[in-house]
Amino acid sequence: MVSIIVPVYNAQQYLENCVQSILAQTYRDFQLILVNDGSTDESGNLCDGFAARDSRVTVIHQKNAGVSAARNAGLAVASGEYVGFVDADDTIVPEMLEQTVGAACQHKVDMVIFDPYVCEGSKTSVDSLHFFPESTVVYKKEITPERLRYMAGAVWRALYSREVLRRNNLKFDSTLPLSEDRIFNIEAMGCCEKLYYLRQPLYRYWINPGSAVRKYRPDMLDVVLNTHHRMEQTLRTYWGETYLPIYERVNLVDDALLCVYNVFSPQITLSFKEKYAQVKQIVNNPQFWKAYEKLQKRTLLQNLFYQKRVLLLCAIAWLWNKKHKMVG
Repeated sequence: MVSIIVPVYNAQQYLENCVQSILAQTYRDFQLILVNDGSTDESGNLCDGFAARDSRVTVIHQKNAGVSAARNAGLAVASGEYVGFVDADDTIVPEMLEQTVGAACQHKVDMVIFDPYVCEGSKTSVDSLHFFPESTVVYKKEITPERLRYMAGAVWRALYSREVLRRNNLKFDSTLPLSEDRIFNIEAMGCCEKLYYLRQPLYRYWINPGSAVRKYRPDMLDVVLNTHHRMEQTLRTYWGETYLPIYERVNLVDDALLCVYNVFSPQITLSFKEKYAQVKQIVNNPQFWKAYEKLQKRTLLQNLFYQKRVLLLCAIAWLWNKKHKMVG
């Protein structure tokens, strides 16, 4: 049996499609755990309605504590041999469980990673791992630092052995508002002897402008730096020192730009002078600048950051938010 955990928070407009895509699976032996994380809309009632109509659905109601706490609540009651995660605003293809469980059993692996469709408006693409041209068994020793960075992404693109999670007491860090998926996967893959990459799109990830990474956070700079510190600790514990540099050179570089974009989110009501000052503070942060200095090759945008071209970075951040409909 498979336990599918769906954290739900104010998702009434998406929840019906999400749950129906799970209930329509060709593999029927599953437990669907809906964790209502303190929703203030009709999500909680919808969850109860699904449970009343289908005995495979279990509902947990809790005070709002965040997506990590919701997933942990689901893990606590999961009873399946395997565990999977689906976000409430996404859907899965009918064969997802059949294909992933089949791969896990056939190849006797602790984890199966698969491809998602990435959907934004009318555009759809497939996000594949470019270094694996076909489906394959992957041993831990084959996962280089560069591969780990790509493979340790969202938890909704993987199926996990619940025994591996239980034996290693793996849970989501509820203190992290960002990158909790990536850190969980770094830990999970670090505990797996081997996994299977299924080069097949089985999940539909719908890009939502209201997602956590696109919301304004006044503490974004501290969040990013604290998350990077937690990432370093996790890599040392599960993979070793040689895995640290790639995360500093690449992820910290990307997160620095995320901080810049955050300043120009529509929710912020600062003057341009105040926004400029915040971007200048980000650009002058020594930890970010050190990461940029280590880059052997820099894109145009990265060069602007490295050269501390604050005004141009402000303009690009405003345009990025406008392109993604984050500003009017």
